[in-house]
Amino acid sequence: MGARLVLELARRGVVGATVSLDPGGFWHGWERAFFASSIGLSIRLVRLLQPVMPLFTNNPVGRTLLLSQFSARPWSLSPVVTLEEMRSYAASPSFDELLHELAYGAQQQGAAPGSTRGPITIGWGRKDRVCLPRQAERALELFPMARLHWFEDCGHFPQWDVPGEAARLILASTGGSDSLLERELGSAALSGVGGVRRSRRFADGDFRATANLRSSWGSYGASE
Repeated sequence: MGARLVLELARRGVVGATVSLDPGGFWHGWERAFFASSIGLSIRLVRLLQPVMPLFTNNPVGRTLLLSQFSARPWSLSPVVTLEEMRSYAASPSFDELLHELAYGAQQQGAAPGSTRGPITIGWGRKDRVCLPRQAERALELFPMARLHWFEDCGHFPQWDVPGEAARLILASTGGSDSLLERELGSAALSGVGGVRRSRRFADGDFRATANLRSSWGSYGASE
């Protein structure tokens, strides 16, 4: 939901350089109902499973069953990160209202070239099963000045599947640097083989984890 918010802030001229990762709001026809119903069912399941959630997030089969719509490789995600995410989604008091507004509220409006305060970059996972990849073309029609970046072998959350690439894109698009990224996230995030949440590292077997950028960049949208 954060990606849609930062796009709207950019359209209104509130923020400068903007990165929006797999934004909602560009669906047509049945895609709207698909988004609302599938995410609605998912959050109800997540709430129902809270008492036994660690059983799902602590093993690859459980993560695959639970998160296949959201990740291209759910079995490889960090158990710590996924459990924290499932806890926060279930505890959010505004999730249902936000979901309804995002799905059935006003269609996203666009912006004319030169009307925004800074450049806009839109990132999209090739295997996004929430906001389908074909919606990226519609986003560019409404934001023709935007640059589109495709994340290969990536689902709806680049910060889960390709954390290093997502972080580098944000820094490159908003004027950051790899030295800043390494200082904040650690050198493993730059290589794309490790992961951290802010400056705290997660031990996960061979130190494979995803970078949880939600705390740093507001879900999956970023702006300068």
